[in-house]
Amino acid sequence: MKKNQLSIIILIIIMLITGCAKIELVEKSTTSHSYLLNSDSEIITEVDLSKLNDTELKYALEEIYARHGKIFADVNYKKYFTSKSWYTPDPSFNENSLSSIEKENLQFIYDFINHQSSQNNYTYSDLSNYSDTFYYENRRGDNSYIIPDSSTRRLTLNELAGCSSELLALIRNEIYARNGYIFSKQIYRDYFSSKLWYSPNPNFNESWLSSIEKYNIQLIKSLE
Repeated sequence: MKKNQLSIIILIIIMLITGCAKIELVEKSTTSHSYLLNSDSEIITEVDLSKLNDTELKYALEEIYARHGKIFADVNYKKYFTSKSWYTPDPSFNENSLSSIEKENLQFIYDFINHQSSQNNYTYSDLSNYSDTFYYENRRGDNSYIIPDSSTRRLTLNELAGCSSELLALIRNEIYARNGYIFSKQIYRDYFSSKLWYSPNPNFNESWLSSIEKYNIQLIKSLE
């Protein structure tokens, strides 16, 4: 083998070895610095979430809190986020530090996880197939919603067709309940108080409702 050929082969080998080393370093850096979702700056969509498996969805949810330094009691979460170079534990962490986008994404991911995992969590397309009694008596004491995404997308007349006025009222009030509205009617107070996601807020204000929520409320009212 000629000397020049040997030199070229050695050079190629060195380049390959160096290249592999760089790739490995990039992968490690990405693993350490990366986020599952850009949930602090972008509105997360169902397409984004559909790319994640069940475990990743849960970590994506907690990732929103982790950005603000939440200290996790769960060993798995603690180990995962501690491995991230961007994570800085903050003993004074408070949910009030979350931005409006983060809060919106938090609710959206939470609803998506709940919808994916709950065997009894029927979607809006199933509403006409179940009686009001089903919703009042069997969907209690959990994290489920009648329509999980009624705060993030516009509902349609078609999907609400066939619902009784009682069920429509419950769907409408579910939107208010998400925002902490405190109900005067006992039937709604009992129902939403049984939901783990419901957090009554005496300071509730109509201005908190998004344009989508206001649209859906008006649409439902027109059918009741």
